[in-house]
Amino acid sequence: MPQPDAMSVPLHAPAEAPAAPAFPTIDSVPQPGTTAPAAPVADVTELGPISPEYQNADPDIIAALQQVLFTGASDLHITANAAPMLRVDGGLSPVAGASIWTAEKVRASLLKVENVKSVVPMGISGALVTSGNTIDLALEKLRNAVKARRDAKTDAQRAQAETRVASEKGHVRQIVSVLQGDLKNAKAVQDERTIDPADVAAVNRAASDAFWQDFDKQPFESLEFLENRIASQAADADLLFLNYIGTDFQAFQKSFDRMKIVEGTMVPPGKRGFLFAKHVYEEQLKLKAARRLDQIKEGTENEGETIATDPDLKRMVRENVSQVREILLQLDAPKTVDFRAKLQRELGSQETDVGKLLAAFFQTDDRNFRGRYDFFYRELAPSLELYRVRIGDVLTIKAFTRSGYVQSVNVPVYGTFEFQGLEKSTLAGALNLMDMVSFRELYGFMSGEKLAEIQALQKAAGARDVSRENAEAELFGTKSDATLSGSPRRIEATTTPKTRIPPSVTPCCSMFAVRNASTTPMYETRTVSFWRPMKSFSNGGMTRLMAWGNTT
Repeated sequence: MPQPDAMSVPLHAPAEAPAAPAFPTIDSVPQPGTTAPAAPVADVTELGPISPEYQNADPDIIAALQQVLFTGASDLHITANAAPMLRVDGGLSPVAGASIWTAEKVRASLLKVENVKSVVPMGISGALVTSGNTIDLALEKLRNAVKARRDAKTDAQRAQAETRVASEKGHVRQIVSVLQGDLKNAKAVQDERTIDPADVAAVNRAASDAFWQDFDKQPFESLEFLENRIASQAADADLLFLNYIGTDFQAFQKSFDRMKIVEGTMVPPGKRGFLFAKHVYEEQLKLKAARRLDQIKEGTENEGETIATDPDLKRMVRENVSQVREILLQLDAPKTVDFRAKLQRELGSQETDVGKLLAAFFQTDDRNFRGRYDFFYRELAPSLELYRVRIGDVLTIKAFTRSGYVQSVNVPVYGTFEFQGLEKSTLAGALNLMDMVSFRELYGFMSGEKLAEIQALQKAAGARDVSRENAEAELFGTKSDATLSGSPRRIEATTTPKTRIPPSVTPCCSMFAVRNASTTPMYETRTVSFWRPMKSFSNGGMTRLMAWGNTT
C-alpha cells in the first residue's frame, strides 16, 4: 500500500510531461529512529560546481539527485517522515547518509526547486464500502417514526407521527410483497430443498394482515422480527470499492485549478469530509436503471448509435426490462398507486401489476426512447432515491490499516467534483477525495489521543517490558517450572509488523510486553499478539512459534 503524505508536485509547464509518480510502500520506507540498508555511495566529485540557477536549492536534495545520476536510479522518492529513497533495479533503498525528512523539510526543499509551483500533501488508498440495503433504510425510517409517535407531546405531533408510521408500514409491506414474488420465482427455477422453509414462513408471516394488525401492540418486537428475519432476505446493497486521495482540500483545489464542484459544496477547512468524483458517483452509486437510460441516451445522441444495431444498447434495454426489482423495493403504498396511474396513462394499458408496467415501459426502441427517457426523469425519478449515497449523508468507510487491522471512520459527503475538460475521462474521474485526518486514521497512523489511550490501557493491564534475553523464561518459565496447562489465553508482545498467524495456530498463554522479540531487521516496532496451540507443554517447548504474530 502506498505511503501516505507523499507530495504531489504540480509543475510550471515542463518541457516534457512528468512520469506518473510511484510511491514507496510502508515496508520499504525506514521510519524515524530506525535504520535500513542504504544505496551504494557514489563518487560525485566529477560533477563539478552547481549551476547558478540551482545555487539556492537545498543541498540535501542536490545531493540526492547526484546519487540518482551516479547509481543509475530510475526514481527519487521523497516522502514525509522518511529518508529520501532511490529505486535501483526495481528495489528501494535510502540515499546514503540521508536523514529522516519531516513534512516541513520536504515542502521547503521542493519549493526551492525552480520549476516547482506548489507542494500538495496526498496519500492514496482504497476501501470497500456497503452502499446501504433498501429494506434496512425503510425499517430505520419506520423505527424512527414509531419513536416519534411514542415521544409526541401534542395531538398535532401524534397525528403527524401516525401518518409517518402508516406510510413507512406501507413501504415495508410493499417490500415484503416483492420478496414473496422472489420466493415464488425461486421455487419455479430451484429445487425446493434449497429454499429454507423458515425463510418462507417468515415472509408469509410478515405479509399477513394479522401481523400488521398486531404491529402497533408491540411495535419494537415486530421491528426486531422484520430486521432479523426479513431484512437479510432482501439484500440489495452494493459493495463499492472506492479509491480515494487523502489531502488538504483547499491546497488541492488551489493547485489543480481545473477542479470544480459539480454538486454540493467544498469541504470547509478543518472539517472531516468526502467528495465523490462525479464519474464514480454516476457509475457506482446511481440507480442502475437510471444509469442505463443515461448511457443509452449518450450512445444514441452523442455517438450516433442505434438501439436496433448496437449490441451494448440492446443489452442495456434487456437489463432494464428484467431488473425492475430495484425500483419496486423503493415504492411504498402511495408511490405504488402513483406509479400505476402514471404508467397506465403513458402506456395506454390497463395492467395493474406495477412490476409488469415498469418492464413494458423499459421496453424501448429508437422510436420511443427519447419520450420515455424524458417521462422517467419528469414523472418517476422525483419519487425515487436515484443515488445510494446522497449529498449530506454520513459515509462509513472501513479499510485495512498498514498493519492489517480494520479501521473505520464516519465522514460526511459534501458533494461531487470533476476536472474541466476531463469530464469523460475514466482515469481523471477514478479517485475520490478525503480529508487528511480521516485518511491517516484509516491508514493506521496513531493520533496523540489514541496513543494516550493505549498507554493508559497498558498501564491498567500491568503490561511490562521484557528483554530479548529473558523473553523465553518470562513467557514459558524455566526448566524447573512445572508443566503448564489450561484454557486459551493471549500473549501481548512488541515486535516487527512483518509477521502473520498461520491458519493452524490457536490462541494461548498470559500477557506480557516483549521488546524486540524478533531477530529480523526492524524498521518499526508495534504491539502484536502471538498465538500458539494450547496443550500441556513444558518450558521452551514452543519457542519457535514466536516467529508468528499479528500486528495491532
